Amino acid sequence: MTAGLLPALVFLAMAALAFATGSSWGIYVVTIPIVMPLANSLDANIPLVIGAMLSASAFGSQACFYSDSTVLAAQGAGCNLISHALTQLPYTLIAQAWPSSASCSLPESGERKNGFWRPVFCGNDER
Repeated sequence: MTAGLLPALVFLAMAALAFATGSSWGIYVVTIPIVMPLANSLDANIPLVIGAMLSASAFGSQACFYSDSTVLAAQGAGCNLISHALTQLPYTLIAQAWPSSASCSLPESGERKNGFWRPVFCGNDER
């Protein structure tokens, strides 16, 4: 596992977990004690890993058919729960596909300079 691939794996794993449980806040209790030491030991971009966790929990909560936000939105709109969930599922899948593909295309190499992570692109190696 590389530091550049960690945010994508965190996003996919947490999105599946949030979708399965229907909880956006409950999965932080499970994943932060595992993911943050792993990101620190791999010297990964910590803000990017945190962003992947936040995005995954939002996706899982919105895409799940029985999450609290889906149930409340369907009741507020006065429509059937399944029909509401099916109408918002394509939008959540589009929103999920974009960060997944973008995080997989990020450079895997980087360096810490003055406490900040800086990607090193091909031809941009100023040492």
